[in-house]
Amino acid sequence: MNKALYWLRLAASLPIYAVAILIWVQVSKTVFKSAVLVFTTHLTPYRFGEVLGVWLFCVLSASIAYGMWLLGRYVRTSRFRVQPKPSSTDLP
Repeated sequence: MNKALYWLRLAASLPIYAVAILIWVQVSKTVFKSAVLVFTTHLTPYRFGEVLGVWLFCVLSASIAYGMWLLGRYVRTSRFRVQPKPSSTDLP
């Protein structure tokens, strides 16, 4: 692959990776805060429902972040979960 094309693909994929990482950071902070809330105080049924809704939203956000990560990898390598074919040259 051409060096310029490689660097262009890498530069195009970096913002996508950054968005995925920022989503993961936000998800992990939210899960940690809500887990501390669950294990330190007595929750009413309403508050427990709120925490459960937050956790479901975090699962949805994490799946979106994973999709963004795969999109960044596709932009960078032009392959989506496909391993390159083994080379047919013999090693010395």
